[in-house]
Amino acid sequence: MPGLDVQDWCFLELGLFRKQMEYLKNYFQVLPLAAAIERLRMGDITTPVAAITFDDGYQNNFDLAFPVLREFGLPAVIFLCTDLVDSDESIWFCRLIEALAKTRMESLEWNGRTYAIQGRQLKARAASALQAELKKLEPDRLVAAMHEISRRLQYDYRRSDRR
Repeated sequence: MPGLDVQDWCFLELGLFRKQMEYLKNYFQVLPLAAAIERLRMGDITTPVAAITFDDGYQNNFDLAFPVLREFGLPAVIFLCTDLVDSDESIWFCRLIEALAKTRMESLEWNGRTYAIQGRQLKARAASALQAELKKLEPDRLVAAMHEISRRLQYDYRRSDRR
């Protein structure tokens, strides 16, 4: 995405997203998720079929993706992270990316490893490795780990100017 300080695989540039949607439109039968599931259950898929889904319900799903989907006439489903609706909170991995992007530290020591974090590429590599490790944790331990990582990065996302 434009302006994303630390690249992450789950965020696409708008132009790349548009190309992917054009490809799906041209080479797949794009169905609503429920219809795709029903056809799969019935064994009624004989041509390439796709269903488009978005996780977490970011604002850019509406601002950026929806106009492209509407342009190509493609259905999609958004899975919302409902406990974050009407809050200033964000998903843990976004807080991690934000902390890595905003920190002035040159490295992070966490869980027996040292992560070099000078520059966008090293920060992106660290973000990917840390996400893989954090996903293994139970929710309460993940929250505690995020607080500890933020502390070590000398970054408090609750005090950041995110808007």
